[in-house]
Amino acid sequence: LKAQASPIGVLIIVGVLILRRASQGYLEDHAADWHVNPLAIFEAFMLFAAGMVVFQRVEMWIRANRIRHGETDPHVEVEA
Repeated sequence: LKAQASPIGVLIIVGVLILRRASQGYLEDHAADWHVNPLAIFEAFMLFAAGMVVFQRVEMWIRANRIRHGETDPHVEVEA
């Protein structure tokens, strides 16, 4: 089993972090005008990204355990 972080995915996460940090002051000042907290939306996106990473690792662990115990994995091709 091999897994590799997508360069695009890493760039998106880093971009969201930079955007959040750069716009934090402006968004906090104008949050009342918009009747929504934009920083909460950024936090939700970051929690989503972190959750995706965690669940990807959990899925890899489950698949690796199946393969290690001799079971088959439908995501892996068997070469003769």
